[in-house]
Amino acid sequence: GADSVAAAARPFGQMPSSASELLPGEAAVYEALIAATHARAEELGEGYVWSIAPARSVCEMVRRAPASMEELRSVWGFGGKGLRAQRHGDFLLTALAPHLPALRALHSAAGVAADEAAGEAA
Repeated sequence: GADSVAAAARPFGQMPSSASELLPGEAAVYEALIAATHARAEELGEGYVWSIAPARSVCEMVRRAPASMEELRSVWGFGGKGLRAQRHGDFLLTALAPHLPALRALHSAAGVAADEAAGEAA
């Protein structure tokens, strides 16, 4: 039902808003994406690296693991008018793509553990 759709859209409930809230396997992907945004900022002559993707957005990207522009638009900072998604979305999706299998496996394993814990509490 609607609850399971909402749960699928927001794995593990709250989205991480800072790197300290990431799972261990997510932190390495976060660091890789931050490095990629720094390289892109330099390439574009953009002085403010967070205009490409704020840290909170990168944290959420690592958790949501978007594979399409539509999925990226659900990430904090990429909705609204979608200017950031238009400017940097393809770049970020390309940078994230090699990490998606590992992230999905990590999230699947974490999700199973979370479901089992919820089942015991019920």
